Amino acid sequence: MPARRRPERPITDARLHLPDVGGQRSAFGSWNLDEAGFLRYLDRCGVERGVIHAVPPPQPNGFAEIVAANRSVLRFVEKHRGRFTAACALDPRFPDEALRELDDWKRRFGMVWVADLPFAPSEQGFPRAGFDRLLRQADSLAMVATVNTDMEGVSQLSQTHPDATLVFSQLEAGADRPQLLRRIELASAGKNFYLEAGPRGYERMGLIEFAVERVGEARVLYGSSFVPTSPAAVIAKVDNAFLSSGQKEAILFRNIEALLQKAGWRF
Repeated sequence: MPARRRPERPITDARLHLPDVGGQRSAFGSWNLDEAGFLRYLDRCGVERGVIHAVPPPQPNGFAEIVAANRSVLRFVEKHRGRFTAACALDPRFPDEALRELDDWKRRFGMVWVADLPFAPSEQGFPRAGFDRLLRQADSLAMVATVNTDMEGVSQLSQTHPDATLVFSQLEAGADRPQLLRRIELASAGKNFYLEAGPRGYERMGLIEFAVERVGEARVLYGSSFVPTSPAAVIAKVDNAFLSSGQKEAILFRNIEALLQKAGWRF
């Protein structure tokens, strides 16, 4: 097999998912893509490196299935050492087990990222106490956590966890434009809050530019959510934004690499 051609710019993806993580019960387990195809498509899109988020079953039968999904990602990252790092899945409904897994993730395995955590404090039954415990522990370990939440969630986290290093996923996704703009403005309040330029809301123009203006070009990251979303779609959105070439490079790779180094990880 010929050597993999290195791209001209080392695009680094903040949110990747393996198609077979967690086995048949994974949300992406039925995606018709094997390991070789996953790597080949990243190469085709010019994605040099990335953070692979563990994806547990949608309804896990206990925390052991979440651990299994995490270990699957670890094995893949070890197999492709130097190209990927791993983000661990956690579930605040199992706070004690999740805290142990979080501690192992950093101290035992040397990983620094927490996979996409939903934060829905207004939903009945949301385990807020467990969520807060996980974020406090991640912060104490100097880890990065990706959080999926709305405008009100960003506002609450800016008050309850102002020093945590958080990446808010899908900056263009969700409600109407005024709420999206307000969500971006609220994220600027946290000195360690980042925004992910992701695949959703592709039809909305100007939000990446607004994020760069309000939050700062150093705190906007590229994350494709591949699979199932094509990395090329998000790269094209960044490339065609009204930004300088330096700002585009910051979003596509410089910012996330600086963030990972700050957390103690180097490819």
